Amino acid sequence: MERTVNTIIVGNNNKDVVEVKKTDVRISGFTIKNSGEKRLKAGIKSLILNPNLEIKDCILKENNAGIYLDCSNSEKFPETGNLIAGNTIENNSVGIHVDWAYNNKIINNVISNNSLYGIEMESGKFSKIENNSILNTKEKGIYLHGSCDNSQILKNTIQNNSYGLLIKETRKCKIKNNYFIDNVIQAGFLRSRNNLWFRNYWSDWERILPRPIKGTINLGNLPWYNFDWYPYNAYTIQ
Repeated sequence: MERTVNTIIVGNNNKDVVEVKKTDVRISGFTIKNSGEKRLKAGIKSLILNPNLEIKDCILKENNAGIYLDCSNSEKFPETGNLIAGNTIENNSVGIHVDWAYNNKIINNVISNNSLYGIEMESGKFSKIENNSILNTKEKGIYLHGSCDNSQILKNTIQNNSYGLLIKETRKCKIKNNYFIDNVIQAGFLRSRNNLWFRNYWSDWERILPRPIKGTINLGNLPWYNFDWYPYNAYTIQ
């Protein structure tokens, strides 16, 4: 569905505002606000398998979750093909929540002033989070956990969050060309291995040396370090 005028869809502060129940739906150009306050009541929610959902150029605000996509009723990871692009997602508890879904693309969004997470993804393998601005989140700007393996976090501005990026129980992700600016904790990982950090800018690291990222590996939470071996800094970034 697409708007033909400046359309605002206002929930009743009780339920989901828009619930998607069919595949191949396109939602574009709406302002969607005021879902219920219970955990993960959403501005836009999809619980169907293989949704191939596209959400573009919307404003989602004052919901518990701006967008909530969940395929956890499937016995195996579905190839969802969801695209979330060009949206403004602000003043929610969670900006975007994705659960148990392959191959999501979250691109060119402004995700700001959310109280819990900007982007939370659980079991979202082979996903791409690219060229977003994730700003002013009270907890975590981006939180990947529960096996979001082989995902890519590229060219995002992650700024003024309590915790910029946390990767938990997830491996083989690429974190490249992002801007980590003035987060209380810039980034970290828990019980995670084989993630690649490369060519990110760190506002707290002006050295030419590799930038360490502190975390843990194994179920015993053995302290460990990853390194961004070639960080951008004030001398190399243009």
